[in-house]
Amino acid sequence: MNRSTPELFVHIGPGKTGTSVIQNWCKNNRKLLKKHGIYYPNHNLDANGVSSGHVNLLFNNQDGKLDPDLQKFELFRNRLQRLNYDKVLISSEVFWMHIGVFNKFFDKIKFIYYVRSPIDFFESSYNQVVKRNYVTAPLVDRLDTYSPNPYGTQKVLPAFRTLGAEKFIIRLYDRKILKDGNILNDFLEIFKVKTITHLDNTFEVNNSYTYQALEYKRWINKFCLNRNLDSQLDVILQSYKAGERMYTLLPEDVFLELKERAINRVKHILPEYGVPQDLQTQFLENIYNYQRTNYKKQSFDSEIKLEIEQFIRSVDTTLMANIEQAIRQINSSES
Repeated sequence: MNRSTPELFVHIGPGKTGTSVIQNWCKNNRKLLKKHGIYYPNHNLDANGVSSGHVNLLFNNQDGKLDPDLQKFELFRNRLQRLNYDKVLISSEVFWMHIGVFNKFFDKIKFIYYVRSPIDFFESSYNQVVKRNYVTAPLVDRLDTYSPNPYGTQKVLPAFRTLGAEKFIIRLYDRKILKDGNILNDFLEIFKVKTITHLDNTFEVNNSYTYQALEYKRWINKFCLNRNLDSQLDVILQSYKAGERMYTLLPEDVFLELKERAINRVKHILPEYGVPQDLQTQFLENIYNYQRTNYKKQSFDSEIKLEIEQFIRSVDTTLMANIEQAIRQINSSES
């Protein structure tokens, strides 16, 4: 490796730890990052401001399956040797599954990984799969998908043990621990970039649905709308603010069981990651003291359907008409 090669920082996420916010901000503030000696390659954002980050820079997509392209890795390594920067930053939620490939190609490398409470991740990721993956089942029917391990640990921890702590920057995704209570300032602190002292709800990307929007999307998923309609609907449902934002879909007995399993596992994992003792204690206390918000039992509600469809129609009459037409066609073909 050329001695002038910049240090490569690979933000590996994982999902549901604010990666959309980080990628959106970095994409739109590349010039500011350059002033700090950080090169952030460009990438696209979709209509929601969401991105897959730099996955296409290094991976191939074969029928929805993402695989590392070794030729792309080689080209990118050669490209780094020609850059006049101290640091290069790339980001994708896919990268945590391929740490070994990165380590083979780059000597001066650090992986940035966020640990999130498993129970917190479980509900957040459910919201996401309803949004994106046509899931129709209520959360209580998906308990078999719950893991008490922080998401990504199955790949990241073995790599951490093998490659050593010097290759990793481990952060905790917890609003009471994040710098200034937000993921962006916490992430930028890694690079000593100071830009925002406070982020309010005006800067949000890939918002979770309100309960009403979630239940409507769960109901309409059974029709498997085409991706174009589904994407347009997602944008509007993310903008629906009138419903309930603070809620849980887990009954109390289930919640307590999942929380106990999470605490018992996380308390063994944090020391392995070298997390300072005071942060370990605070993170575990925050999981233990986490208070359940308004419990909502999921069931189809015609009033919610009427409420959400009125909202969609008020925002985009054409979209609502197209959705209704698509549903009629689907019902007709099935009858």
